[in-house]
Amino acid sequence: MLGGRDYNKLLSKEIDKLSRNLAPLFDRSDSNRIHAAETIGCTRYSYYDRTEPLTNEVSNTLLSILKRAGSEFIKSPSTEYKVDDLILIVTADMIIDEMIVNYVLVNSLPETADPRDLLYTNACLFGFDKNNGIILYTTVDGKHIEFFVPRSNKMFEQVVRRARILSILLKQKNTPVIEPSDFCRICKYNTRCFIQISKETSSLEEIFGFGKAG
Repeated sequence: MLGGRDYNKLLSKEIDKLSRNLAPLFDRSDSNRIHAAETIGCTRYSYYDRTEPLTNEVSNTLLSILKRAGSEFIKSPSTEYKVDDLILIVTADMIIDEMIVNYVLVNSLPETADPRDLLYTNACLFGFDKNNGIILYTTVDGKHIEFFVPRSNKMFEQVVRRARILSILLKQKNTPVIEPSDFCRICKYNTRCFIQISKETSSLEEIFGFGKAG
């Protein structure tokens, strides 16, 4: 706080206003329209993001703004894939000739592609009717590695199945079950899923009661 003003709160409010001024990528009120990005991670997270989204989360909002800014800068194309009454939306970072290219910014280069990125890029192949894709992982210092993604019916069926489940749960207003993963530790909805009480202890004896008189 400087000069009696809480600049953290002021910054948070301005970032939140900036985020609200961004046009939505798609109509999130329509439960028949599901973006593939909502299907590759935690269904519960996607459900809360539609029904009870958290606001004024500075780090998450900034990340969202940066992603949107990057997508608009390179003119990321979007398209729809219809399966009965379900509409699956996909957005590719780039389309070069007959190749879908999606990029992911990482702290360090992975040895294998993230399964979520594989599922998403494969969904883009079906949406844009392409046969091959590339996931490009890059670090802030310019290092990069590519993974090729061939078109797979089996992977696409998984995305469609998860999209249909999310659509049904939204219509029924039924909160999805918890899907525990490493992401839960940093998820902004963590406290809605888990109750945690943290207490510092001085030793293992204190934790397990060792050394106490009987």
